Amino acid sequence: MDFPNLLGSIALIDVDQSGVEIDYRIRLWGTRITEIFGRDHTGRRLEEVAAPGTFEELRKRFDTCVTERRPVFAFRAITLASPEKVATRRLLLPLAGDGSTVDLLFALVLAKR
Repeated sequence: MDFPNLLGSIALIDVDQSGVEIDYRIRLWGTRITEIFGRDHTGRRLEEVAAPGTFEELRKRFDTCVTERRPVFAFRAITLASPEKVATRRLLLPLAGDGSTVDLLFALVLAKR
């Protein structure tokens, strides 16, 4: 696999575990992901970018990755602004600056129309 071709499909999500619930903020949102979703979400929180009715599902997936410190894979069809549907494959990987506490998620989002 040619990694440089995947750079636009990468997102980095900051993880803040200091509150009652884990908070997620997008640090980096790849250009290909922007093309898929039609908007750059850099700097925004997860609840701000989740499509209607999907936040709890996304939170559960992110929380699993953080609390269990393991990769999470998901396959999902999404509907774009037009009636077109896109199949997405999403991989979340936990990263820990101190080697233990997850403070960043590496996400790879691939789409096929």
